[in-house]
Amino acid sequence: MPRFYSIRPSSPDFSTCSGLFGHGLTANDCYAAATTLPRGTVQQNTYTVGGTGDFAIPWSNQVGGCEVAIEIAGPSPASSINLPTNNLRPYINWVINQCVGDDGVGGFGTWGIEHTTDYINLVQDNPGAHRGRWPTSTSFITFSVRSPGRQKQPGNYDPTIAWAILQTSNARAKANAGRFVGLNEDPWFYAYSRMLANTNSGGPRTTWWNAMMEPIGRDEMSYACDAKLGTPSEVDCAKLEYSELGPSTDAIMLSPETPKVVTSSSCSVAIESSTSISITWGQIAAALGTLVSVCMTLGAIGVGGTAVWEQASVQIQAEAQALAQALAQAMFPPDTFTLAGRSDGSRSEISGLNALPPSVNVTLYQGGHFTPR
Repeated sequence: MPRFYSIRPSSPDFSTCSGLFGHGLTANDCYAAATTLPRGTVQQNTYTVGGTGDFAIPWSNQVGGCEVAIEIAGPSPASSINLPTNNLRPYINWVINQCVGDDGVGGFGTWGIEHTTDYINLVQDNPGAHRGRWPTSTSFITFSVRSPGRQKQPGNYDPTIAWAILQTSNARAKANAGRFVGLNEDPWFYAYSRMLANTNSGGPRTTWWNAMMEPIGRDEMSYACDAKLGTPSEVDCAKLEYSELGPSTDAIMLSPETPKVVTSSSCSVAIESSTSISITWGQIAAALGTLVSVCMTLGAIGVGGTAVWEQASVQIQAEAQALAQALAQAMFPPDTFTLAGRSDGSRSEISGLNALPPSVNVTLYQGGHFTPR
């Protein structure tokens, strides 16, 4: 057994498991891949970003079908960083235990994400006092356990980072975490929930900071969690996302009489429509990915939920857009700041905000806690 296995796991400041990082992984391979991580404390190991050799980031090692990777994240990544690899080992072990375990899915965790959220808090509290590029001191580290090459740079692109920032950011936003997304009265929470939904894209990957700046459209989807829908297993839902959905470009037909139900052990998804319509699995995946992130992975409540086409109030939309724009303008120089997306507020690819047509809704639930129409 690799010696890494004997290191006591310790919970990182944020972590999540997802079949998108890999499926069919084995703990022994992952422990073995992690053993070559250089040892050292902050004082001993200075890693060069983009360099070569043992003390360079990104760092990765593969054994069998498992890759362990360390990457830097943030809008303005530092050129070098003092990395206490001895401290990271228990966190990596935590991800292996929690995600790979007996179920074989991958995942990732973060170290130092408070560097980003502390700066965001400063900007939110006094937007006019912080102008220009993000300081490099806001960089943070991600460590991934994954199939080789999967889900690179999760600290920039994974939709769960939006929620990690929400959960560790402004206290007003934290107070609403896990309660509702979209269908709520708080513009801070609404702004961050849109960031998550925008990042959960079926098209080209979007960084969370670009997702935050996406203009608010006239019509958008909303996500709500409901304990009455039961407590499906996060691992079962990860398996469903990875193995039970069809190819993203394949279409399925829906009608009021024929809802589509997909199940993986305790996790079930019902796709219903009030009209006869054809949609793709890619659309379903974008909505489901956001729903799982909101209600299962990130809200710390682990319950089912529903994705529907329903607007927040005009006032909340306006306040959330003003917040996002103030944050973006405070964090980026004026000559580089632009709102993402097209001028009419629409998107050119599928995201968690526009994945489903108005007639379709998706319900995530534990078997026996919901009956499709």
